[in-house]
Amino acid sequence: MKTINKLALVLGTLSLCTLFLASCEKKSDDLILSGDCAVVALRLDTIDGVIDNTTKSVSFTLPKNYDPSAMTVTRLAVSDGATCDISEGMVLNMRSARTIRVTHNDAVQLWKMRAEFVVERVDNPKAVYMGIAPSFSQLNIEEQTACQWLLDNVEGSTYASIADIANGQINLSECKVIWWHLHKDGGIDGRTAFESHAADIPNASARLKGYYRAGGAFFLTRYATYLPAYLGEAECFPNNCWGGVEQNAELINDPWSFFATGHTDHPLWQNLVMNEGEDDRIYTCDAGYRITNSTAQYHIGTDWGGYADYDAWRSATGAIDIAYGGDGAIVAWEYPANAEHGAILCIGSGCYDWYSTASAAEHYHANIATITSNAINYLMEK
Repeated sequence: MKTINKLALVLGTLSLCTLFLASCEKKSDDLILSGDCAVVALRLDTIDGVIDNTTKSVSFTLPKNYDPSAMTVTRLAVSDGATCDISEGMVLNMRSARTIRVTHNDAVQLWKMRAEFVVERVDNPKAVYMGIAPSFSQLNIEEQTACQWLLDNVEGSTYASIADIANGQINLSECKVIWWHLHKDGGIDGRTAFESHAADIPNASARLKGYYRAGGAFFLTRYATYLPAYLGEAECFPNNCWGGVEQNAELINDPWSFFATGHTDHPLWQNLVMNEGEDDRIYTCDAGYRITNSTAQYHIGTDWGGYADYDAWRSATGAIDIAYGGDGAIVAWEYPANAEHGAILCIGSGCYDWYSTASAAEHYHANIATITSNAINYLMEK
């Protein structure tokens, strides 16, 4: 059975005085402020907003797979005498949060705008995209792009927050794989930073560990590669982590890649777009792509400390390395399934990236979806 969760494009009021206070800022004693800064009507494309004067919100129900990146304001009405910094005919990118400004004389009010969508909540999912955010639409754009791919391409998939899992609000009894692609602008470096950002993980660890011990599998990418320690594996964390900011992401001049040397037969690396003569080199994005290079990998060598060589790393983590960076760092690894638990696949390479603020060719970047499809299929068969 599927339950339809109605998610909406919400405009929540923000006051210049105090966040979430719905009154305008008063700069003149004789101003009558009631209603002066109201949004009376708003339509984006052909979708009319439903106005709730009690909560000071306007909601738009967007169809599944609707592209919110270029929504045209086709109707706008504000209270008499007020003006707004958007107008009919403007095209808005609603893939990320934005504000509009309503002004009446000396009174000003900011309206917070956030895009949300109609998604299908699967009651007994086969695959779950796990995230920190309460809903799909509140994921950051990198995570949202990845999650949307799963929802569009894997039957029986759904989104669930870590809090949902911790509180038992999602049934994992038929789930074959949980995918967590964790992005944070500026990166996550170290256990303290991870637990600060993913505060619900300690609360959810018992349920996640139970799922894992019952044979459930995990696909962990980017900073989610910290999770195995909370599933009962060796208490080891990636020792080489950093990341940029999405809006200031690096514009690359040449395709980026990592190496599957010695592991080209692994199911993860099959059916990829390859460069002739480079059978072990995995390209993931093309010139003109903007990338945050968000990385959570294992550096190997005495110069860094922790793992003198690959054997030392394997002994400490219990994992198997399956891909490497140009400096020999382990950028992809696996905890194989056995009689006591399921399997875990990890990719901590900064090359594994879903979203770019710049348009670029999809030649090599198509490998990201293929690698992910390979991972999901591989883990579902375990």
